[in-house]
Amino acid sequence: MVRLLYVRASVRVLLLETEARALPFARAVFEGTASALLTIEDTVAEVIAASATGRADIVVIARDTWCEEDTVLCLLLREERLALPIFAVSGPCKARQRVAALRAGADDFLSMPFDSEELVARVLALVRRALSRSRCAHAGLFAVDFTRRLVSVDGRRVSLTLREFDLLAALVDRAGEVVTRRELAEYAMPVATKGASNSVDVHVSRIRDKLGIHAGYIETVRGIGYRLRRSGGDTA
Repeated sequence: MVRLLYVRASVRVLLLETEARALPFARAVFEGTASALLTIEDTVAEVIAASATGRADIVVIARDTWCEEDTVLCLLLREERLALPIFAVSGPCKARQRVAALRAGADDFLSMPFDSEELVARVLALVRRALSRSRCAHAGLFAVDFTRRLVSVDGRRVSLTLREFDLLAALVDRAGEVVTRRELAEYAMPVATKGASNSVDVHVSRIRDKLGIHAGYIETVRGIGYRLRRSGGDTA
């Protein structure tokens, strides 16, 4: 269960802890900064869901003792194409453990003894670096990672073709606006062909099929194009 601990946020930190090996010092540091701090169980599905819905800017794995299972967690998160940077922080540990975690997917590793200001500075640096190299769009339950060409809805990744991704990404990026069929055709099909407008309709129909219960978020604006609702509704 995700629990919001502190809400004056400039950076949203997703802190992974285990009851047996939590690092209270890390929690105290983030609770004392202008951050939104979330705690969550160490399940890959929960972490991916929280990151995909835009609820965090960075994942922090905090342990009093770093174990092989923590390194495996880094690896599993990267295999699931986690879009957020991973910061590992622990009590005293060996260099080989830090190296293994970095090779498995952690973006940085800090082990005690360290200064709280250094911990915060490194986290902020990772977030700045991640934001500079990627662009994401969020609208309601929809999240788009343009760099990795991924779309998720309510934390569930949606498998799309290249054109389907381009069309849905355009709607999410302009959520609440009416996007004409011509604009969508130009966005997803740069080389315009006869019947491109009909092709847009076909692709949108396929996207709706893949969205399942969330299909109602895509609204048909008759004679013009489509609009992505920020809340669900029936398709026209």
